[in-house]
Amino acid sequence: MNFKSQNPIDASQSERFKLYKSGKLWLVAGLTFFSFLGGSVLNNTNVHADATTATTTSSSSASTASSASVATSSAASDATTKATSVSSSAATQVTSAATTKTTSQAATASSSAATSQSTSTASSSTSQTTKTASSSSAATSTSATATSQATSVASSTASTTQVSRTASSTAASAASSTATVKAVTPASSTVSSAATTATKATAKVAAVAYTAATTSSTDVWTIGDTTRPRVDVVDVASYQSTMTQSDFNKLKAAGVKTVIVKSTEGTDYTNPAALNQAKLANKAGLNVDFYHYATFSTADAAKSEATNMAGFLVKNNVSTKVLLFADMEDSSSYSVNATANLNAFWSTLDSFGYKNHGVYTSNSYLYRDAVVKTVGQSRVWRAQYPYTPSANNLWNTNDGAWQFSDTALLPSGSDYTGYIDVSIDYNGLTEDSAGTNTFVTTTSSNDTTTSEVTADTSATTNTSTSSTTKKASGWYTFTKNTAIKSAASDSAKTVGTYSKGNRVYYNAEVTTNGETWLRYLSYSGSEHFVKIAAAKTTTTKPAASTSKTVTKNETGTYKFTKTTAIKGSVSDSAKTLGTYYKGDTVYYNAKVTKNGETWLRYLSYSGAQHYVKISGAATSTTTTKPATSSSKTVTKAETGTYKFTGTTAIKGSANDSAKTLGTYYKGDTVYYNAKVTKNGQTWLRYLSYSGAQHYVKVSGGAATTTSSSASKTTAAAGTYTFKTTTNIRTAASLNASVVGQYYAGESVYYIGTVSADGYQWLKYLSNSGAYHYVAKIG
Repeated sequence: MNFKSQNPIDASQSERFKLYKSGKLWLVAGLTFFSFLGGSVLNNTNVHADATTATTTSSSSASTASSASVATSSAASDATTKATSVSSSAATQVTSAATTKTTSQAATASSSAATSQSTSTASSSTSQTTKTASSSSAATSTSATATSQATSVASSTASTTQVSRTASSTAASAASSTATVKAVTPASSTVSSAATTATKATAKVAAVAYTAATTSSTDVWTIGDTTRPRVDVVDVASYQSTMTQSDFNKLKAAGVKTVIVKSTEGTDYTNPAALNQAKLANKAGLNVDFYHYATFSTADAAKSEATNMAGFLVKNNVSTKVLLFADMEDSSSYSVNATANLNAFWSTLDSFGYKNHGVYTSNSYLYRDAVVKTVGQSRVWRAQYPYTPSANNLWNTNDGAWQFSDTALLPSGSDYTGYIDVSIDYNGLTEDSAGTNTFVTTTSSNDTTTSEVTADTSATTNTSTSSTTKKASGWYTFTKNTAIKSAASDSAKTVGTYSKGNRVYYNAEVTTNGETWLRYLSYSGSEHFVKIAAAKTTTTKPAASTSKTVTKNETGTYKFTKTTAIKGSVSDSAKTLGTYYKGDTVYYNAKVTKNGETWLRYLSYSGAQHYVKISGAATSTTTTKPATSSSKTVTKAETGTYKFTGTTAIKGSANDSAKTLGTYYKGDTVYYNAKVTKNGQTWLRYLSYSGAQHYVKVSGGAATTTSSSASKTTAAAGTYTFKTTTNIRTAASLNASVVGQYYAGESVYYIGTVSADGYQWLKYLSNSGAYHYVAKIG
């Protein structure tokens, strides 16, 4: 993920080579010592879509030539002290060359060759066949030394797999040529000759390694390339928020079937672009899944993070059929209780009705097997990147899906030009979802709202003498204002209120003393209860007649003409939760009439329904007329993406005199939900990350755009590594507010450049969803 506090996970896998055949005891001891030099380290870094930098590094070890040492083992019993000394000298020469981990196998071959040489010198009675084998082993030692030295040179100039492969191949060729020598001279002469040959081979291999190091190491390719694995799936986060409808249409045309969207992270982060990305994908005919980036290391933290994800899903009416992934890659989620923690995450999502689960992880994740077992291998989406993915070399075919690259490009002509993650689906896992029906639709009338309700009554549990809890789940729509209790009892503490037309997803039905209650899991993680039916001996008519309430489902924007209290329910006596001031606006989803008063209901950023009174019993029509007649305003509900051609002020209402809340710059884009026409001016309305409606003027009047200084914005993308401490600013100006700092060595992925105030500024999308800027220094 592209967050400053998170780094890609590096893990090392080691192969140790053991010598199984030996001669006398001293020979075993000598070979065992050199075997410790053998060990190849393979780095395979797997990073998810949001990682700032994704690098795939691997190494290919040189082949081992050890058969000659076996041929001389029969003469080992006649070895003398002198031979041992010569062997030690030769071994020292080999050891000094085998200093690079990448060629540890070649070092093992050198050990075998040195021993074979000493044996050949010590035993004059050894046959010519033995001498020939010993000479071959000496040649192998020479080759191994050359390989080690060449690879050492390659390691200092490149970090790619190709360099190691080239060096190994050249060294193997040198071994084949040198192995034709059949005459054996004394050990000292042989070692000297070997050193000379090694020097020549080193120079040759180093030249080849240098040539390989100068080639590009980034494997960039375009979706639709038939030489690569089939692309069934792409995944996106806030960093792909600038993708347009045309981009998603091109993905569909290229054969992509599913888009997996990042919804949430941790306990409080929500991808501000998630809703729009999912809708654009659906409109293109693509299936949509969601994933949550996990950071929990305890069961309680897992429940809180699941509640965060569920809040996004419920608030946006996401279908319970949608497939949800837990992204298990962050080191902060390492725990010996990984299985239990992830199961707690799943159980919490289950309680909200979301029971379709999958796991995203990689081979290098420390508790990979522990998290995989929570869903089974067939429901695993695994990340593992070959240097060059090939259609003829598929990995992880027993998993549900394999993410094989993070450097793919969208088809030619796309608006978005950055990298994107791609995967192949082996068993239809990612299509086990809601298709293009990601968001459930509700049918409505003027007074009520209904939605799908499902129940599982397969088991019942007696919780007390007079209370029965039945397992059931579904959506319940309230037909009247209902108190929320901490327990299934009228005398329990009231912790909130649901109003008529609200709905809740319940996980159990409780019957106690003739009353029926629904139990549900609140966003705080606590169990709450609402009574939906009283005991037969209790009449509800007086309660219904004391306050006649009519809720009319309609939407619109209301501009306040005076300071107005925000209430938790339709009542003047309800707790005041906040205040709107004259000139503020709110987007409401229903109009409530009670006792001659008119209230507007709206969904707050916390997910709760709030209410504001816009007219009293005696003056029900006096407050809204001035607001609509003072300036003729026409609001047309339509959606789309707008790209700014100049610096544009962000306002709290469609008015030049309204408070300026921020600025968009040339080249920035915004996803709007309505077009407002007022006094010949055209404004775009959009929902900001804070949950409030904001406005930008796109035509009309003389003050559509402003310019803080001469600047030029260019669309560009890339990664920049800071050379010194650099301030993060809200705009491309030295006068803009400082909101943080990057330090030397840190990196940022930018999406545009701006020339202003004598600097080149890099523009990037921050975690909060706002654009930030850093000056490129040095």
